[in-house]
Amino acid sequence: MLVKPAMIACANEVLRKDAASTLSTIPLSTNTVTRRQDEMSNFVEEKIVEILQKTNFSIQVDDSTIHNQTILLVYVRFIHGDDIKEEMLFIKSLSQATNGEDIFNEVMQYFNDRNIPLTNLINIASDGAAAMTGKVKGFVSRMKSVAPNIFKNIHCIIHKQHLVAKNIGGHMEEALNTTMHAINFVKSISVNNRFFMQFCEDEDFKTLMLHTESQMTHYNSKKQADTAKKILEKLSEFKSKIFYLSDIFKTVNLLNLEL
Repeated sequence: MLVKPAMIACANEVLRKDAASTLSTIPLSTNTVTRRQDEMSNFVEEKIVEILQKTNFSIQVDDSTIHNQTILLVYVRFIHGDDIKEEMLFIKSLSQATNGEDIFNEVMQYFNDRNIPLTNLINIASDGAAAMTGKVKGFVSRMKSVAPNIFKNIHCIIHKQHLVAKNIGGHMEEALNTTMHAINFVKSISVNNRFFMQFCEDEDFKTLMLHTESQMTHYNSKKQADTAKKILEKLSEFKSKIFYLSDIFKTVNLLNLEL
């Protein structure tokens, strides 16, 4: 509700009353904004479907759980003009199990409802879960049985990186766990986070990414001081290895952005 009055005031000053009067007629009710968002979303989806009906494409499929609700995410990649385009195709809730058959049924229903020919599907990327890559009942195997032009299934490179990072082993794994422990120590307690922001006042960054295994805890000044001292000792011990991992992850992140 603040944007429209500000736009009208600016238009009245710069473009005078006619432009301000035109802006004042723009409806911005909740229902209107929601309807326009839906219309724009449907328009984009229709354009993507039109392209997929006429050109070869590949899909990336993954399932995730958010607030105990399992969702299916499907991205699509295709060549349009001289560029390689990547778009989100759809998100659907999975009401039952997340096995290969359920995922296959959801994808097939979407393709059939929008008349997207399966002959245009040439590649599938997924993680290595049995529901995706099982030889008999996996999603990829089922898709290959109905889409004759699929020539390869790609194990998502980002998922491979995640598996490697979880099993990096040795001193490197200990250095990585120490770093995550330090991040969790800062982010899981609001007082520590505020102290960290003050400490980094003159730096380019003011906060840290929150690791997913962090849990909120109660603040105890003496206990927190002892924990901070132990973390600093560990960080100093693994300083060179942490710098090495930082360089590796920076390169990997740049690679992921280009995929």
